[in-house]
Amino acid sequence: MLKQAIIQAGGKGTRLGELTHQLPKPLVEVAGKPILEHQLDWCKWNGITNLIVVVNHLGEQIESFLNKAGKRFPMLKFQVIYEQKALGTAGILPDIEDLLDEEFLVLYGDVLFDIDGDRLLHFHHENKADATLVV
Repeated sequence: MLKQAIIQAGGKGTRLGELTHQLPKPLVEVAGKPILEHQLDWCKWNGITNLIVVVNHLGEQIESFLNKAGKRFPMLKFQVIYEQKALGTAGILPDIEDLLDEEFLVLYGDVLFDIDGDRLLHFHHENKADATLVV
């Protein structure tokens, strides 16, 4: 079973205009709760307990949200990593290699999804893939 995910939550959200000038995109509410909270729910339901959250733009708001969320998600362990400069998609991975499990997910902090984590991992192993991309 997969236990670790990296959540890329550092983008500026420029396409959302005024909405993300003072609110990071992962904290934009959809269906009554922030996108990031939907992802925490998914991780909990799929047994992923070790989360590395990579932040940049308004990262202190995301860190504050996670500190509060820790009370609601005591089974999840959060580690927040601040990118000093935007490194792009998965650009931080070489810098945090020593923190990574052999297998891990990379999630985008502004994407809603509903996928069976066990089926995804089974598909990945069945195909003997080095990486599996879900689009």
